[in-house]
Amino acid sequence: MNRLWIQLVVLGLAVTGLSGCGDFFAQKPTEIQSREILEELSQIRENPNIQNTLPEVYTQPTSRLAIKDGVKVFYFTKHHPANDLAVLLHQQLGVVSTTNPAANQIVAFCKDDAQADVVQQYLELTDVSPVQVNIDCLIIERFGDITMDWETSVMVQNLLGEEITLGEQLATFFNSKSGDVVSGIKNGESVIFSATRDFPLISRADT
Repeated sequence: MNRLWIQLVVLGLAVTGLSGCGDFFAQKPTEIQSREILEELSQIRENPNIQNTLPEVYTQPTSRLAIKDGVKVFYFTKHHPANDLAVLLHQQLGVVSTTNPAANQIVAFCKDDAQADVVQQYLELTDVSPVQVNIDCLIIERFGDITMDWETSVMVQNLLGEEITLGEQLATFFNSKSGDVVSGIKNGESVIFSATRDFPLISRADT
């Protein structure tokens, strides 16, 4: 009888202990998954969708045709609309040209081969690949009250030397962690948070 009573007491203590650790077992996998997501997002991956092979007509050398009063330069644009480059040719070099937007082709009318050389060099230096930015976003729920409207904020740092905030302007972002301290931005100002739960504010970074 005593042994049965002891077994029941031990079993009751074990059940009580496990029920008290429910938050631990619930939080641990979530914490591990969150760290894995943040680690994956911190890596810069090449986007395969931008590696498209150009048709052969766009890789061939620029052609010319001698006419009665000058030289025609036939150029297929690779990265920019033909109309945009034709406007630049007229504004900066004073060269008149016609375009075929469907084929991205420019036909420039030059006085002689010397001017044709300048036009060809100008087009090759101007028709360069534009800057392409691939942004991975992680949307985090920030304990908003149920009576408030939900809003997503995205902050992009060092995009062509600028910082851009999409959505709520006075959002809270965490930048880096050092020991028990986390630096971030709150209400548009640099601040320092404690790394404990709920990230209580310690001080402003500039004080």
